[in-house]
Amino acid sequence: MMDDKEIREINNVNSSFLSVLKAINANSLEDNKELALKALEKDPHYLKYVSPRLQDDEEVVCKSVESRFNGPHYNWCGYNLKYASKRLQDNKKVVLKALQYNGEMLRYASSRLRDDEEVVAKALKHNLGALEYASPRLRDNKEFLLKNMTCLEYVSKRLQDDEEVVSKFIQEYYNCLKYASPRLRNNKKIVFKAIKKHPNPSADILRYASKRLRNDKDLVFEALKKDYEGYKYMSLELKEDKEFVSKLEKDIKGFKSYMKRYKNESK
Repeated sequence: MMDDKEIREINNVNSSFLSVLKAINANSLEDNKELALKALEKDPHYLKYVSPRLQDDEEVVCKSVESRFNGPHYNWCGYNLKYASKRLQDNKKVVLKALQYNGEMLRYASSRLRDDEEVVAKALKHNLGALEYASPRLRDNKEFLLKNMTCLEYVSKRLQDDEEVVSKFIQEYYNCLKYASPRLRNNKKIVFKAIKKHPNPSADILRYASKRLRNDKDLVFEALKKDYEGYKYMSLELKEDKEFVSKLEKDIKGFKSYMKRYKNESK
């Protein structure tokens, strides 16, 4: 049991783990569960320093991944799954607790749980990029991915070339076009729908469209109507087409002023 002095010292600590170390004897914490739980309330990152026995203790690990550290890294507590034992990294209950604070911590879950649909879906809810750490099977699971929208960057090459998948993803996240297959970045229907859906970042959509589509007058006109910056990414052939540029300046409100600024900045 802790004595009154130890309890007072831990309770008075309001900063980082280093302050905890200064407040009490670090060695006494290493394998003392009661002390460790108190320290984890102040700084959940302390899990890194406890004994292997406590890193394999479900109560201790859950306290660490659930604690909210009121400091510069307050949202990092889920990272502590990294220091849990292999057994607890394969414990679905523990991993789900960690993921509710930090979806990226899927990277420290066991290979079995990285292939678990419930676990991966939980991670994606909090971090779209967590798919990077999911199993190859789930990154290539069309049905699962259509139900759990994520970053197209980490889906399988096969699904990056799947029109249904890319169409749905790009309706949610305009920058997905960057990771679509060359064949689909050359699909006018998909790119046109993305520009219609996402008016402000149309320039970025045009940026990742194929060379052929960046030379397509209808598509380029629609993109520039929504976002003048798309001019930077349209083909050189269209930029040198005086008739087309004149049409843009005439038919798109404000585009003529944008061109004056662009030319001045380019000098």
